Amino acid sequence: MIKIQEVDKDYYKFKLSFKGKLIENSVDAYDVANTIIATSNILQEIAEIKLGKETSDKLKINIHAFKKGSLDTDFLINALDTAVASAPALLPVATNIFATGKNILSTFKTYLEIKKALKGEQPTEIKALSNNKFELKVNGDGNNVNFILNAQDLRVLQSKTIEKNTEKAVQSLTKPDSLIEEIDYSPDEIAPVKITK
Repeated sequence: MIKIQEVDKDYYKFKLSFKGKLIENSVDAYDVANTIIATSNILQEIAEIKLGKETSDKLKINIHAFKKGSLDTDFLINALDTAVASAPALLPVATNIFATGKNILSTFKTYLEIKKALKGEQPTEIKALSNNKFELKVNGDGNNVNFILNAQDLRVLQSKTIEKNTEKAVQSLTKPDSLIEEIDYSPDEIAPVKITK
């Protein structure tokens, strides 16, 4: 159910959670730091692709401190107050930062879904459609999925730095001695993304 009042927020929020067989609800500091930094880098590059460098540089990505008894932290995407006053190009984004943040997270979610469907392989076909849209086909191992993307989402999918940062963000899931078994992104008004070992 969409909460109408949230559309007026001047920020967009999502939760990042680490789950697994944790000792006293603790986890390796480097694993958490790498995931947070890599996630921030991914979001910043997606914003740059979707909004342009000048506007994306005015977005701010913050985190809340971890809460006692959990390995959850909230990310907040907002616009710098001084930037809003000095950059007319940012005003449309700042007035609807909730929608902007939701769009960035939706793109990241689509990126993760496509990477999961590809299972390390290349797409079977990428076909240009009308209105700057593309159809990406994934076939193999009983896995037949089609995705409709816009040109910006296709650029995100092709980005080598986003790919490297995604690998860093989930690196703790591939380490044999890691106690982390799942990393969850839980955005406002978007279905959660769960990445497991």
